[in-house]
Amino acid sequence: MGMGEVGKGDSMTLLRELRLKMDANWHLVEFGPILSLLCTRTEIQHCLQETQFLDKDLEIWEQFDSLKFENEGDVETRFVVPLLETLGYSKEDIASKPSAGFYIQEGRKGRKSEADYIVYSEENHTIANSLITVEAKGPKVSIFDGKDQAESYALSFRTPFVLCCNGRSLALWQLQVSTECDLLFEIHQGSYLKMRDQIEGALQKHVAISHCSKLKFKNFDLTGRDYSAYELSENKRLAECSKFLPRRLITRNGDQEENLDYQEVLSRNRSALIVAKSGYGKSVLAKLFCKSALEKRFQKNYNLLPVEIVAEDLKVTNQTIKDYAIERIRAHCCMAKSVIEKYIKENGFLLIVDGINRIPHIDQTKIVNEINRITRDFRRVRFIVLTSQIPTTQLESAEAFELPGFDEDDRQSLAKLHDVPYFIWANCPRAIYEMAGIPVLAERIVFGFKDNGFYYQRINDIFEDWVRSSFAGFSHAERALAFALMDQLALSFRSSSISVADFDKLAGELGCKAPLKEQILGCGLLEVSNRSVEFVHETVATYVRAKYLMSNSVEDIDHYIANYRSEENHLFAALLMAESEERREQELVWKGVLKEDICQAFGSLRYRADLSIPLLELSEDSRALWYFSDMLDAITVAIDAYFQDLKPAIYRRLCGCEAGSLGIAGVLRTDPLGIEYGFFDASSSEATVLTGSQHLTRCQVWSGRELKAVGLRADSGRIVGLKHLYSAVLNVCDRGEIRGQQIWLEEKTMSRFLYLARQHDQKELEGIVSLTNAVKILTSLSDARAGVRLGRRDCWFCISDLLSDLSTLMDMGVASVRPWWVDPQRVDIISEIGRHEYASMVDSYYSRSQLLYFEYLESFSKLREFFPGAQNRPHRYSVNVTTLDLGNGKLVWDYSSMPVAEISEVGAEVKFESNGKSSASHFEANRARAYSEAYREKLVQVGRISNMWSYSFGSGLASSFLQNSENYPNESPITKRAKQWLQDDLKTVFRELPDSDYSN
Repeated sequence: MGMGEVGKGDSMTLLRELRLKMDANWHLVEFGPILSLLCTRTEIQHCLQETQFLDKDLEIWEQFDSLKFENEGDVETRFVVPLLETLGYSKEDIASKPSAGFYIQEGRKGRKSEADYIVYSEENHTIANSLITVEAKGPKVSIFDGKDQAESYALSFRTPFVLCCNGRSLALWQLQVSTECDLLFEIHQGSYLKMRDQIEGALQKHVAISHCSKLKFKNFDLTGRDYSAYELSENKRLAECSKFLPRRLITRNGDQEENLDYQEVLSRNRSALIVAKSGYGKSVLAKLFCKSALEKRFQKNYNLLPVEIVAEDLKVTNQTIKDYAIERIRAHCCMAKSVIEKYIKENGFLLIVDGINRIPHIDQTKIVNEINRITRDFRRVRFIVLTSQIPTTQLESAEAFELPGFDEDDRQSLAKLHDVPYFIWANCPRAIYEMAGIPVLAERIVFGFKDNGFYYQRINDIFEDWVRSSFAGFSHAERALAFALMDQLALSFRSSSISVADFDKLAGELGCKAPLKEQILGCGLLEVSNRSVEFVHETVATYVRAKYLMSNSVEDIDHYIANYRSEENHLFAALLMAESEERREQELVWKGVLKEDICQAFGSLRYRADLSIPLLELSEDSRALWYFSDMLDAITVAIDAYFQDLKPAIYRRLCGCEAGSLGIAGVLRTDPLGIEYGFFDASSSEATVLTGSQHLTRCQVWSGRELKAVGLRADSGRIVGLKHLYSAVLNVCDRGEIRGQQIWLEEKTMSRFLYLARQHDQKELEGIVSLTNAVKILTSLSDARAGVRLGRRDCWFCISDLLSDLSTLMDMGVASVRPWWVDPQRVDIISEIGRHEYASMVDSYYSRSQLLYFEYLESFSKLREFFPGAQNRPHRYSVNVTTLDLGNGKLVWDYSSMPVAEISEVGAEVKFESNGKSSASHFEANRARAYSEAYREKLVQVGRISNMWSYSFGSGLASSFLQNSENYPNESPITKRAKQWLQDDLKTVFRELPDSDYSN
């Protein structure tokens, strides 16, 4: 190679090679003769100027060869990050622990996946400009152990390079989308300085970017797109989404739940309705959808241009959804409105609408109707609607999903995302762990532990710290004004949003000058969305409102609570109870909430302020009076509000005898903390609460429990009392003491007739029975009783009671009763006559059981809105009857149901499949999904859609309907089925009641 023939790159390579052979104090003079043979002096000087920085880099590369590592974290901080920075990447280019947004099967099933590092070409992180996936391992772990895991991350983030290292060894692969990755090179035993050229030749920032320009699945030229200005602006706005936990959604498949990653929902290419409680992350999920859609567009894997819309903005601006979306885009792209409308028709939009539950019902209906019109007119448009309540107006062609709270894996992933030790959840109070099921609270709990090093103890502590930390830089005067403004914001718009103009007016009235107003808007609690101001989280507004209310006088609190409405955020009652530091306040709040919403009232007891210390400071009689008064008050107030028709039966179950009024006697002991108590008939008693062990003799039965052993505080009277109420109501239901009407009397009569015919040889009472003849037969036996006692269950009945029922039926115009059942063993299921008889029996079973269920509901008229069964029924069933070839001709039912509008439409359509197989696959997954959608649409059509909608289908052996009635005289298959439905409803209501006080 002659003089002047060495290029700049070759000169630099030569200098680098010479440098390896030189001493630390090398001089150009000593090597001048050698270089002059290959390069001109100008070239040498130019190369030396460019290689001055190599001295520093060389030291780093030499250090890489000599480093020793203790663990994976050591590898990340002392090798991976310095290596990437040496290769030209800034800290802004490197994303640490980004979630891959899917589940992997390595390790524990269902663990969410996070890459160690994803390296990008620029600060604006998108899948379009991702470059390197880095998977770090501990020094004793093989780099090839992490290869499959790293490759899965690379596929998710679309990085062309996959780098695995454990400190002493390193391997680099090039991603192949459809085949095995290509191994470019590997390094062992710290030979980094020797392999420096290969590493830099592949991974230096400008080299990696140049390499990506040749790949089909990378697209660095984002600015050449028609809507690039809007897309890039939105992508920058949503940059914080990398800190959000990917969410899963639930869709119901019969009694089973199907869990989907949110990106799977996006890829279904259908409109979606997503329902979740406040604080569960709807707004965050809306942003994740928007961010994900943008990144898919950058990859050219998605056509729909996403636009995020906040419902309050539509109300404030009085714009249509279409006009609002177009204006959002035109703000960044100078296009005519007609051009964008043409784009919508040809390519479609993804319109993500959040917060429709925070605007009045009339505006909700307006938005839903417009959504339906748009989807009809623009076939390529898709909607994702996020709300806390299912709209009363049907969203056409929308698939329904539920956004659940956090499970254990979500909590762990959240802690890891924010670099908090995994044991945060293992050591925290149980109450705090349960609160962390609400995503917004889980995040605050993690932040609080990370910043303060301790756990919150109460729900209001979480919000108090959140608000105060947001005003940390304010002076005392500024903080006072800020709190006053927050109070007024929370009160002026319950759902957490007001117009910018109203905000300015409110701030001016309170004396907030422009600088302070801007400071408050920037504190992190509020955000400006187009022309409205809203709290970042609706739950913050709820807390501010609850705290403000409880700072008022008892009279003001009483007035507000008297007008309490359940449209309040679901955490409002809990926060009111948490802020109620006095017994009188708690009593007012709880009773007020109970009258409006029993479920919120029960749930709020979990969060109530701790009054056990002032209670235990009282004298023995006074503290017992407090505790047992709370017990009795909880029971009697709940009965008067929701169980008035069952009061005598409930009192009988609690006291063990007939009682006209309910009283309680008991003792509260402190060492150990425990109670002994019983209920008594207080009709003739001057006091309904008696304290002292001497009064326990007034009780037929009494109970005792050690409170701390079951996790209860000394102020747990209401919880214990309501547990007794729940047990008593279930017992009343189980024993058939809930009165119905004609169906109830007929079923009870037919069941008792069958029992007498089979067990006492009264054959005249079998089959079709004239009630007049039955009276003649039974009158002579009026003083007798019949039945059995099974364990502790009384299955006896008096003939006189049966005669009374017959008289009532005849007064109703019933002349005779005819059993609706047939014995399956005696039916020729092959013949047309037999099939007709059997189908009539199945139809009667499903129709009469529902008719009786609705008769039972008359005793629960005030609870009906809280019963899922009452929201979903009436139904008409579809039943496939199959004969199994098991040697005994057993029958199998494959059943499903569909809502109907009127009770007169109940019953069953029955079909037969002789000698077939059990149709457990009758509802395979795709049919089940179609069925659930059809079911929901039917609920909307009949006007019963609610957040409690559910359905079921299944397969099982058909039972003999005779067996129950011929052995148990007080219960027929119909009463058994209807009671089970009713008990399921009651369990739903009482499940909100806490079992214990976990925070102690």
